[in-house]
Amino acid sequence: MRTSPTRFSLTIRPAIFDTALLLPILFIAVTLPQLALRRNVTGDIAGEVSFVYAASVYVLMAATGLFFFRFRAAARQFLSAKDLPLALFMFHILLQSLVLQSTFVMLQAGIFICAVFVIRSACISSRFRRGLAYSSYALVAFILLAYLLLGPPEHRWLGGIHPNVFGASCVAAFALSLFGPRWWRDFVLVVVLALALAISSRYTMVTCVLIYLSYSAMNWRAIGRLRLTVIAALALLAAFSLAIDPENSPIGLALKLGDSSRGLGSGASGRDQQWVLFLPQLFESPFFGYGFRNRGTYFGAHNGFLDVFLQTGLIGGALFFTYYFLRLGTLFQEALALPPGVERGKLFSILLGISVGAQLQPQLFSFGDPFGITAMICLFSIVPLERTGELIHVSRYRGQIGPQRRLTGSRHAKAAE
Repeated sequence: MRTSPTRFSLTIRPAIFDTALLLPILFIAVTLPQLALRRNVTGDIAGEVSFVYAASVYVLMAATGLFFFRFRAAARQFLSAKDLPLALFMFHILLQSLVLQSTFVMLQAGIFICAVFVIRSACISSRFRRGLAYSSYALVAFILLAYLLLGPPEHRWLGGIHPNVFGASCVAAFALSLFGPRWWRDFVLVVVLALALAISSRYTMVTCVLIYLSYSAMNWRAIGRLRLTVIAALALLAAFSLAIDPENSPIGLALKLGDSSRGLGSGASGRDQQWVLFLPQLFESPFFGYGFRNRGTYFGAHNGFLDVFLQTGLIGGALFFTYYFLRLGTLFQEALALPPGVERGKLFSILLGISVGAQLQPQLFSFGDPFGITAMICLFSIVPLERTGELIHVSRYRGQIGPQRRLTGSRHAKAAE
């Protein structure tokens, strides 16, 4: 009787290429060095750290390893109609660097394109979703450590960390906590809101609350009656107090609506003066803009969406936001397609909150900013990451994903077929 020889295979996966560790290390690389920053007597930041370059180098190293196994699978996605605007946008920013004859713009475009492929390649692995929860743990550890070492805030600053920069870590920590246990996301929400109040970061509070409300609305049957009752009571109380006395209500006090420099009569903390300069600058370079992430060549609008148009012009902005809103719609459809009882709408809720928070931030994309990295994760991942049981609907990605060993039970087995 003849028997077929047993085949053995050896898979070497260095830790640096483990997709579950890729994101946590990246977030640590862009946050931890901020602890070394201080403010001098003039109020400026004293000292510099090269965390952006360290993070870029790591992303490039991880991309090199991932490309060997998943480059074709990631590149194939750009053939779909919904991803065509993104592919054209990447071509546009590369062409833009040649038109402007800027090596810096070409480098930034290259890093951006690399980051897109890293996210698309890494998220094919079922371990990528676990890395999102790990990233939340790392970010919470950073924000607590920063407050313990540098707090209490002085004029809203923690040492040399700008309140909006610190707020970006808070937003990313809570956003990614949706991929962790339920108790963890509640704990993180309390922590980030308390720290946001301490540094008076309104964009952090607004973004995190919007993410939480959107996620709760999409999972109202699963989050429990107690949470729904508490959320509804707090929302009604906040709305009632805000309607009676906007400036002195709890929300008004938290958002500093009565502050002469930041309140209702301050023109959005002076942002209206920056927005007025948007159109004149755009008309000076309407088609190609001032260069992708070339922020030193124009006066920023302090609005992440407007900033994209200033950087890439009308052509680049139209291409990017066509993809952006198509992606937002796709995430919404993916969430609604999940069966009742399954937690859904994580990425949609995060991207919806980021869409509002970006209006209060100087830029949407920053390779050294947890807020920008989280936005890119929502925009450029390709495999649905909604399910607690990791990847179940795998037929679309058959041949691109390894064995689904985490699917247990007949119900999940049938869903995977």
